[in-house]
Amino acid sequence: MGYEIIAFTFLAFREAKPELIEKAREWTRRQPCVIFASDGEGLGMNSLMITLHRDYASFSRLISNLRQDWQPNIKNVQNFILSVNRPELLVKAFSFQYLEANK
Repeated sequence: MGYEIIAFTFLAFREAKPELIEKAREWTRRQPCVIFASDGEGLGMNSLMITLHRDYASFSRLISNLRQDWQPNIKNVQNFILSVNRPELLVKAFSFQYLEANK
């Protein structure tokens, strides 16, 4: 599909107000690279966003926009990125087919 990077972005927001949740829904709808976003907890963070990018520039633009659009509501942003073009590093491919064996 032409995507090079999968990014897991962990976010810590200052407050979880209902109006911020709606703003987040609207913001992520405008970001076609966002494939999943949710509230959660762990690692000192309270939200997760998973995104796909054709290159590092695309990822960098999204993070810049995120920081700009969400100030002063965001406390911390941490990213874990991986290249899908490095099959030698792949331990197990992402697939729902493995769940079939779990029935």
